[in-house]
Amino acid sequence: MGSALVSMEQWRAYQRASGNAYGATADLFLHVPGRLLWPWIAKVHPRFKTPYIAQIFTGIAVALFAGFLDIGTAAELCNIGTLFAFCIVCGGWRSTQDTPGT
Repeated sequence: MGSALVSMEQWRAYQRASGNAYGATADLFLHVPGRLLWPWIAKVHPRFKTPYIAQIFTGIAVALFAGFLDIGTAAELCNIGTLFAFCIVCGGWRSTQDTPGT
């Protein structure tokens, strides 16, 4: 019975990983109008009105990572990715503050 319980650390890592998966789906969906990705990736499901092709690809990618990585490594990679994205946003904001006329 004890093996069925999930530690709080494992649960938080799962939440972070699934949150990143939803963000990745939105990224895939929003890159299509700018012609950065193919239009069929943003195909919307007729009943649920969600980008289901992007969700399928994201789900497969997350499942592969989850299948081959232990929970500690996956949590570290999520933390590193979040920190990297934060640094990029901060750098972009800083560069716009240095540019005159913006």
